Amino acid sequence: MHAIEAALGFRLTQSQVGAVLWCAPGVDETNQAAALERHLPKLAAALDSRTAPLSVAPDAATLWAWIPATAIEADTVPEKLAGAGDDVRVALGEPAGGLAGFRTTHRQAAQAQTVALAAGPERARPLITASQLGPLALLGPDLTSAAAWVQSVLGPLAEDDEQHAQMRETAWAYLSSGGSLSAAAAALHLHKNTIQYRIRKAEETRGRPFDDGRLDVEVALLACRLLGSAGLRPVHS
Repeated sequence: MHAIEAALGFRLTQSQVGAVLWCAPGVDETNQAAALERHLPKLAAALDSRTAPLSVAPDAATLWAWIPATAIEADTVPEKLAGAGDDVRVALGEPAGGLAGFRTTHRQAAQAQTVALAAGPERARPLITASQLGPLALLGPDLTSAAAWVQSVLGPLAEDDEQHAQMRETAWAYLSSGGSLSAAAAALHLHKNTIQYRIRKAEETRGRPFDDGRLDVEVALLACRLLGSAGLRPVHS
């Protein structure tokens, strides 16, 4: 281990977060590498890291990094990066230590990037973390199969238009809060009666109640949130 750390100039025994950074569409190709290099120390600071990260550029448009950090506050990191000035996307693995953790956290970050890219630029997030993937992390790169499965679970509720998106978002707020109308209403800033009406309409659209395969429904709704149109059935006019 000491020999590897000496060669890398990086202490593997510390807790580290794997990161994949890439530029959003529209960033000039000649400026991408510089933008990524500028963004990395800002990301490290947002993760409260006090030690220099290790970074590798696999190509001119991507940067792999390992940032010494013990935790990720996924809700606050984007706020800390606000105004950073570079249109850079970030995928993060879970904190891990040791040589095995070095590999694992990078693999998790790469999988999170795969999901982010599948969602398309119109739904791009400035940050996606491995913890947000939930069961989707088990799919590896096979996101085509995920789309087919999502559509089989949700039926017509998986149609890609604004009306069905509204019903899916309401269903997610309701189910992810443990089936609480009050919690869903507070999360979406709506009246409980509105939530109840939308849930009923969503179940009617699906063709069966959410309690029929509830776990599958929750995972499918999570996939819709992360994959966007890539997981949905196109609506042909």
